[in-house]
Amino acid sequence: MKCRYPRDMFGLVILFSMGLALAYALVVWMTVRRLRRPPRRTAAWAVSRGLPANPGEMNPAREFESFALRLDERTRDESPAWSIAGDARGATGGTKEAGRASDSLAPIIIVTPGWGDSRVTMLGRVNELAKLASRVIVWDPPGHGEAPGLCALGTREPEMITRLVEWACDNYGAREHLDSSHAQRGAPPLRNSPAEDENSAQASLVTGETGHAPPIVLFGFSLGAGASIVAAASDRATGFRGSERMPGSPRGASQTVSRIPQAAPRIAAVIAEAPYRFPWTPARNVLRAIGLPHRVVLRAVFAVLGMRLGVGVTWGRAHGGVGFDRAKHAAGLRMPLLILHGEADEVCPVADSEAIVKAATHANGTNTTLARIAGGTHLVLWSPPSDGLLISIADFIRGASRR
Repeated sequence: MKCRYPRDMFGLVILFSMGLALAYALVVWMTVRRLRRPPRRTAAWAVSRGLPANPGEMNPAREFESFALRLDERTRDESPAWSIAGDARGATGGTKEAGRASDSLAPIIIVTPGWGDSRVTMLGRVNELAKLASRVIVWDPPGHGEAPGLCALGTREPEMITRLVEWACDNYGAREHLDSSHAQRGAPPLRNSPAEDENSAQASLVTGETGHAPPIVLFGFSLGAGASIVAAASDRATGFRGSERMPGSPRGASQTVSRIPQAAPRIAAVIAEAPYRFPWTPARNVLRAIGLPHRVVLRAVFAVLGMRLGVGVTWGRAHGGVGFDRAKHAAGLRMPLLILHGEADEVCPVADSEAIVKAATHANGTNTTLARIAGGTHLVLWSPPSDGLLISIADFIRGASRR
């Protein structure tokens, strides 16, 4: 009687291999799904933890407006945002008269959160930044906070930041400083029709009749840090086009705005907190920290993500073919860059920030600073913020506002 064990064992091997392949595919699919769908940090999340759910609940409370913009041309989704009044309404050095003398206008700071964060989790940073700004705008990228859609993992967010910058210049920069200049001459603030508002705003930015529009400073954390660097490096001269719900309008009351092309928005500086060079770096370090396999799984995960996001298997087609590497984009910056990085960051290595600083400095001599925060980790750099961290930001913003 012939032994059938070899044939049976072969069948078991085939069955085991199929199960292993299925398990591998399931892990890849679950990881892809998780990366595109970060945990939601919404107002309800904040309330459940006794945290402020909006700027009006901070200590001290801050005046703010809620609005939503359609920033991604690929979808009809709108990203919610807050526009928060800052303390430095005139010059960064104190009075408006001092500001005119030193040509130092308090900036508008646009804050972009990291993966799994939201405008709610950025409130701690916003409270400190508002002390140095005329206005702080913080928004929820797709897939974060209360924004619909899926996370684009830094591939589309830079375009959205650019459109938000343009919108801020159109709706706040020119209008507020046009009103301010009239008030300084004893005239009441201008209150024109919407068409006149648009024309005067365009004229003030292009001709400089009201002095200079306030500088724009981009602030980003982790994913938002890299996206801010890319947005600043690829800043383009286009007006805002799209659907927006203006501050004070009821939810759902959207209006389409089409503006004529204008001079490029003035991005004066970039503050990047804990940036990383490549998209797989944070995912690899998190999986490694919790003891899960990452080498083989992540290659497949990011190959799938690259195809789904339209940037190629190796992500080489990201950002118009430049690629994802944030150091390459930093080499294209023409404005000062401040990088904040905790020396004990377990998610995004300090070496990535060092490479970004080196690329920006060597390429064009840009004023680039790396502020290392002793003992700082990825998530507790602001809990509470150190004096060195706050001083670095304050000095950098004041210097950038005088350019």
